[in-house]
Amino acid sequence: MVFSKEGFGPSDHASFYAQDIPVLFFYTGIHDDYHTPKDDVEFINSQGQEKVTKIGADIVFNLASRIENLHFQEAGPKERTSSRGGLKVRLGIMPGFASTENNGLMVEGVSKDGPAEKAGMLKGDLIIAINGEKIQNIYDYMNRLKKFIPGDRISVDVIRQEIKKVFVIDL
Repeated sequence: MVFSKEGFGPSDHASFYAQDIPVLFFYTGIHDDYHTPKDDVEFINSQGQEKVTKIGADIVFNLASRIENLHFQEAGPKERTSSRGGLKVRLGIMPGFASTENNGLMVEGVSKDGPAEKAGMLKGDLIIAINGEKIQNIYDYMNRLKKFIPGDRISVDVIRQEIKKVFVIDL
């Protein structure tokens, strides 16, 4: 289980967080067909869902038993410039959102026939730089991608099984 103090993310809770409403986001992980037309019932993580349900029930019980009110605490950026964060390009990865290490961006999935897959990137790669600029987290990654337009060629440095690799990617 991974805990993140970030309040913003790519899901329904973000609109509440943007209005200073405290949020919790429970997530059981991704798979290769996550958010694709092939994503179907057989991919439901039942064990993860059971854990999430138990934790959620404990939290609800705790909140219902509190005497004092909760107070909103900002934990990171609260807005996007558009539904894709102002991006004109996509790398074709599913980024890891849960890391709090600030040591790169974990690739949780790679889109079939996307730019990253065509270049050779794999699930489990840790992106540490784009065009030589350090990537510590999802925010660095999104800010770097905002600089590019379709047709740009970029370099992406990753760590794969403790070995640094550099991919040249056509966006």
